[in-house]
Amino acid sequence: MHIEVPYFAHQEAGVVVDGRLDEAIWAKLPSYDGMKVISPDTMAEPAYPTLMRYFHTDQGLYVGAKLVQPPETLVARLSGRDQFINRDGFGITLDTSGDGHYGYWFAVNLGGSVMDGKVAPERRYTNQWDGPWRRGTAELADGWSLEMFLPWSMMAMPKSEGARRMGFWTNRKVAHLDERWSSPPRPFTVARFMSDLGEMRFGEVQPRRQLDLFPHVSATYDGIKADAEYRVGLDLFWRPSSNLQVTATANPDFGAVESDDVVVNLTAFETFFPEKRLFFLEGQEVFETTPRSRVARRGGAGSSGARRSPSTYYPTPTTLVNTRRIGGPPRIDLPDDVTAAGAELGRPTDLLGTAKVTGQRGGWRYGLLTAFEDDVRRRAERNGQPIRLEQDGRQFGVARLLHEASGEGRFSVGYLGTLTRYEEDEARVHGLDAHLLSRTGKITWDGQFMASSAATAASWT
Repeated sequence: MHIEVPYFAHQEAGVVVDGRLDEAIWAKLPSYDGMKVISPDTMAEPAYPTLMRYFHTDQGLYVGAKLVQPPETLVARLSGRDQFINRDGFGITLDTSGDGHYGYWFAVNLGGSVMDGKVAPERRYTNQWDGPWRRGTAELADGWSLEMFLPWSMMAMPKSEGARRMGFWTNRKVAHLDERWSSPPRPFTVARFMSDLGEMRFGEVQPRRQLDLFPHVSATYDGIKADAEYRVGLDLFWRPSSNLQVTATANPDFGAVESDDVVVNLTAFETFFPEKRLFFLEGQEVFETTPRSRVARRGGAGSSGARRSPSTYYPTPTTLVNTRRIGGPPRIDLPDDVTAAGAELGRPTDLLGTAKVTGQRGGWRYGLLTAFEDDVRRRAERNGQPIRLEQDGRQFGVARLLHEASGEGRFSVGYLGTLTRYEEDEARVHGLDAHLLSRTGKITWDGQFMASSAATAASWT
């Protein structure tokens, strides 16, 4: 399926993203359907039409859709972001690489609840990314409608001269039938997905150079210790080209980050908490070396309906890069005559600064990450007398290089190295990974070789 997406000047479009396709520009555009029932995997003709329209400006892609359906069958359920429940919804996946290497997915549900994230070959979806896109929905006399605006600036894409190609896949959830439809029809049972999407063709799409600075000031007062703390910091986001992004933060404040779920862990294994700090989530997919690196929530009873039991347990992924360690509690090995409260030992470490560079050039993708923690100071007691434990903060570094080749199938090979530097010791890890996908997609192979040198416990003074 091929779609030529027309171009309009941004001022000419004049679209108010409220879900109603009442602007004149929508009437000028051709509509597309092509939906088939993919869940259950019958590939049957859907019960109702889905009329989709697209156009783009120099700032982003506009998506509009009218979803015909008897109004008495509409199901609208509100929820938090990225919550999968049975309700009417519409989504689009974009392969911004143009070669099936990486992409983004966006979904809006009747009522306005949204879901989004990133996707990697062949169908490794993750919701560990939230983009600044706009959307709206509206109920109609014969169904409902929606509008999306997806800015180019939030999506990574390779440098391209002239016209740009992107893979795409749209899907619709009809709750009262408990069916999912898609166009082009790509059921979940097929082997190929990212390498077999439909194709959108655009005029020249080159996101503009961007430089954003966000200063911040915060204050914290500890009433128990009668101690006040003030922080002044700066966040920097710089995109010098469409295939390179630099993010950095000095003296960061992650106080606005969503809190972790409450988990009762009665096992002997450490609880894994996924990353929620946007700085570390942005561009994180380049550091994933195997499908086992994906952070996946274990489901409930297996149903997507309203009676599905929620789960707050995340199985621990196999990954060399767990950014939750950065800024986490320090590694503490207390002498036998020293005691410290659990609240002191488990207190997170302040970050002095972090920086990340991610990009791609041709078939190469790369990423660099570094972070520096502040010196650690903890209160403790020795023989009943208060003392202060001090230790240098840790330093972290990650380097990633990946080469991808696609054609009839896909082959990629990459390197990932990590470094954690303590006060007296270092921990290094080196890894090589390779990935193979056959032309038909029925044969896939992922391999990884890792070697590490462990550090001994740090000393305290």
